[in-house]
Amino acid sequence: MNTKTVSIIGWWIGWLATAILMAKDGHKVTVYEKNECLGGRASIFSANGYTFDMGPSRYLMPDLFERFFNEIGEDIHEHLDLAQLSPSYKVFYPEEVAEGSREEDKT
Repeated sequence: MNTKTVSIIGWWIGWLATAILMAKDGHKVTVYEKNECLGGRASIFSANGYTFDMGPSRYLMPDLFERFFNEIGEDIHEHLDLAQLSPSYKVFYPEEVAEGSREEDKT
């Protein structure tokens, strides 16, 4: 295999997966990020004792994540400790609060 030197600009979840897979294949990978915190839209922001997700906060497509971890020879359960929340999320509007849950929880 031809080893390549790869530069990735921006550190969000898609580029993280790309960097890991390319490094696994033997390439030299360097990642550049302008922000203090890695993750792009999957990062967090903390202020005044509160922490906010800056993007996706739901664990969608668990089979895709499990397949990725298997691809790199890792057990996903050794890295993620997940708990089902009820409600799954809340959205705060000026006049009301909306709650949501997974469809399979409604049966």
